[in-house]
Amino acid sequence: MENRLIRWVKAGRQSLKKSSAAKEAKNGLIKSDRIVLVEGTFSPLEAADVLLSLLNDKIKFHTVQALNLRDRQAEDNQRSERRIAELKEAKQHIKDLVVQARNDGLEIVIDSLIDIKLRERIPKPHTN
Repeated sequence: MENRLIRWVKAGRQSLKKSSAAKEAKNGLIKSDRIVLVEGTFSPLEAADVLLSLLNDKIKFHTVQALNLRDRQAEDNQRSERRIAELKEAKQHIKDLVVQARNDGLEIVIDSLIDIKLRERIPKPHTN
């Protein structure tokens, strides 16, 4: 019996194939969208909660990726490890900004957009 997630993914692929007639020529781009992730004015404590939660989730995601790829794909694993280091630096930077805002009695304004693009899959070259 097929898992619901597998059926959902297969159905999505079918729909994507049907809509591929409307492709844009640039880099196989099929669709582009923009989502407002975070928008507003926050106290330093609220801003820390929102931003650090996002960063912690991204760090956790890349940590799991790195563990899964450790033995199989060294190049992808190195990318995840570099990204974890970058995210940890960003986390420290945000902590510094939050402490500065708190100490100076300031609010923090956050505007975060996510650009999402659907494009044709680019096959990875086989390495032997």
